[in-house]
Amino acid sequence: MGTKGLALKVAIIAVAIIVNSAVVVYFARDSFDLPNWLNQLSLTLNDDIAIKPPTNEVGNEFDQASQTTPPPEVPKRVFEHAHSYATRCIDKKKPPDTKRLYTWLGKNGIRHISDKPRVLDGSTVVEIAGTIEPETISLNFLTHNLSYDVQSALQNRVTHAMRAFASIAPKESIVPVVANIRSFEDKVAYQKHVSKIDEAHATSAGLYTANNNESAVLIRGTAETINTVVHEVMHTINRHWYGQMTRWMNEGMAEFAEAPNSTNKSSWKRYFATNSPVPLTTLLNGTELNWQNEKQKYYATSWAFVTFLMTEHREFMSRLLLKESENGCQMLTIEDVANLYGGSIAQLQNDFTRWMRKVLV
Repeated sequence: MGTKGLALKVAIIAVAIIVNSAVVVYFARDSFDLPNWLNQLSLTLNDDIAIKPPTNEVGNEFDQASQTTPPPEVPKRVFEHAHSYATRCIDKKKPPDTKRLYTWLGKNGIRHISDKPRVLDGSTVVEIAGTIEPETISLNFLTHNLSYDVQSALQNRVTHAMRAFASIAPKESIVPVVANIRSFEDKVAYQKHVSKIDEAHATSAGLYTANNNESAVLIRGTAETINTVVHEVMHTINRHWYGQMTRWMNEGMAEFAEAPNSTNKSSWKRYFATNSPVPLTTLLNGTELNWQNEKQKYYATSWAFVTFLMTEHREFMSRLLLKESENGCQMLTIEDVANLYGGSIAQLQNDFTRWMRKVLV
């Protein structure tokens, strides 16, 4: 019995040594090379001595779902002539980490500096640009299917439009702009390209997308092509200078840019010979559905209203643009328009109607 008892003790000690060695091997297996026999032993015992963390069924289900389900795509901000309504704001660049200082000229010519933006109203004084150098706007033709004469005409037309807008553009909003233009001679190729961006706008003649700062244009007749490119370039400029804009302002400025300060050259004057404009209360509160249902009337009235502001109320127009440039992801509301006008919308409507009867009808 003594011999058997001694043998049992030796066997227990041997097993304890082996198990202890296996544990050491498990936790330090990457620190040094092991003998082959001990390495094989550690592999054999590994499943038995491995320490596994407790499972959490709810957590594991969440982790698995997060790994197998792709994140939802963020809808691209798409414009058909700078469509103003979006599901996600991508308006202006993020402010710097340090505190931003706002500066402006007061009524008495004194420059104010504050860490809060000014409160704009009908008496706000806006420092306008006065002049906009031609090199401020660069046209970058991504394709080579527009003749030199057409490209030169486009540059001249854009420069001409900038001369008109320089008299009302807030100086602080002016930054250099590169307008990327991709033109298509083939309608099928154009529609295929636009469909990748937004299939609903494949039938349009021009499309500006803000997320990649690029305009796609279908080449038609020379005059039509030039007007379309100028229109889209204006949307590009507006995006850089004023950010996200209310649609009537954005479209009205783009339509005005096609024939600045010349109502007789605009096809919209002929339109109003037999059609009435949208009331301002309707235009200023216009929804996407309104624009879809009466697109021509909304475009025409936007052009007429911006032309009215550019000729009769330049300071008011400057305040509207300044508000657009400072309101971030917000857009002009009808209350903003009344506040910056310094009167009621009814008064503004009467003023606008008198001008239309005098100039357009």
